[in-house]
Amino acid sequence: MAEAADTLRYDVVILSANFHIGRFQTGAGYRCLELALSLHDLGTRVAIVAPGATDFDDLPVDVLDRETLTPDDILACARVFLFCLREDPDLIEFLAGHDRSLIYDSYLSPVEQLTFASVVRMEDDQQKENYFHGVIRTHTRFNELACSYLVGEPQEKLLKLGELINTFQVRPADHVSLGDTILPLPVVSYHRRSLPTGSLEPTGDTFLWNGGLYNHYDGVDLLIDAVTALRESGRDVRFRFLYPGEHTLAHQRIVRRKTDEHLPYVELGAPPDFSAKAAILASCRALVLTYGSVLQMHLFLSMRMREMLVYEKPMIVSRPGAIGAFVEEHGVGLVVDNTVGAVRDAMERLVVDASLYDALRDNIRRLKKRYDMANFVPPIARLITVANAG
Repeated sequence: MAEAADTLRYDVVILSANFHIGRFQTGAGYRCLELALSLHDLGTRVAIVAPGATDFDDLPVDVLDRETLTPDDILACARVFLFCLREDPDLIEFLAGHDRSLIYDSYLSPVEQLTFASVVRMEDDQQKENYFHGVIRTHTRFNELACSYLVGEPQEKLLKLGELINTFQVRPADHVSLGDTILPLPVVSYHRRSLPTGSLEPTGDTFLWNGGLYNHYDGVDLLIDAVTALRESGRDVRFRFLYPGEHTLAHQRIVRRKTDEHLPYVELGAPPDFSAKAAILASCRALVLTYGSVLQMHLFLSMRMREMLVYEKPMIVSRPGAIGAFVEEHGVGLVVDNTVGAVRDAMERLVVDASLYDALRDNIRRLKKRYDMANFVPPIARLITVANAG
C-alpha cells in the first residue's frame, strides 16, 4: 500500500537526470529549476534531485544530491515524480513498481536525442544504431509507465495524443478525458527569478550563437564566414559561440578555423558560471540560431528561444520550419536563408537600423508577458494535488 501523501516530505520530486542545476548551463536545467520555483510559488512542496551540489544557497526549494541517494531514498521522498527522457529507465521502473505516480515531461523528444547521436563522436555505426534503439525503447516505455504528460507547446498536446493512440496506449475515444492528462509547459517559458535586474542594452556589436550545449545545429562555417564578411566591410562586429560541447564535431571545426585563420573576433567557450553567462547575454546585440538539415529545428521550438525573451534580444534564424515561423509571426527577429550573404546582411541591419532594432525588442517585450511560467503551472499543480489524493 502506498504511503499517505501527507506523510511524505514533498508533494512532487523533479528528477533532473544528469542536468547539473548548479551549473545552470543547460536548457533542461533551467526547466527543472524554474518549474520547481513556479510550483513552490503556488504552495506545492517540491524538491529537485540533481547530480552534485547547487551553486545557489538561497533557493526556496530543496535540491537533493542524487549522487548520495539510493533508489529507496528517492522513493521515500514523494508519491509523485516528474522526469524527462534523459532519466535512468531503471529508476523509473523502480518507482512505477512501488505505486508512484509518474509525470513524463516529454518536451525532450526522441528526435532531439537522436540528433545528439549525429553530432557527437561515436565509435562506429553499430554504436549509433544501439543508441537509436535505446532512445526509442526508453521513450516508448516511459509513455507506458506515466500517468500524465507535459509537452513543449499547447499545440503539441495533439501530437502527444496521436503518439499514444498510434502505440495503442490509449483508445481514440479516450481523448475526451485526456485534457487534464497532457499539459503544456512551453519550452520558451521562464520564471520571474531568471529575469535580469541590470541593463539589457547592447554594449557593443557582439552576436551570440545560441544553438545549444551539444550543437545540434549546422552553420559553424556559415556564421564565421558571415561575420568575417561583415568585418571586411568595415563593421566592428564580433561573434561568440556560447555553448558548444568539446565532444562535438562543430567544436573541433571552430577550433581548427580559429587556429588556421587567426580569428580573434570569433570567441568560443561556455562561461564559467551563471553570472558570467547572464552578463554575456545581457550585453550582446542579438542571438543567432541557424539550422539546415536538422529535423528537430524544423518541427519544434527550441529552449534556446527562452533567452530571447528573458534578455530581450532579437534573433536571426533560418527558414523554413517551426522556429522561423514563430520568429516571423511574432516579429521578434529576422528570418533568413542559410547563405553567407543573407546572414551577413541580417547582422548589418541589426547594427545600423535603430528603428528596426527597437521595434523587434518592443515585440519581444509584449510576447514576454505571455510566456511567464506562472501562466502555465497552475494546471500542473492541480494535477499533482489530484495524484497525491488518488
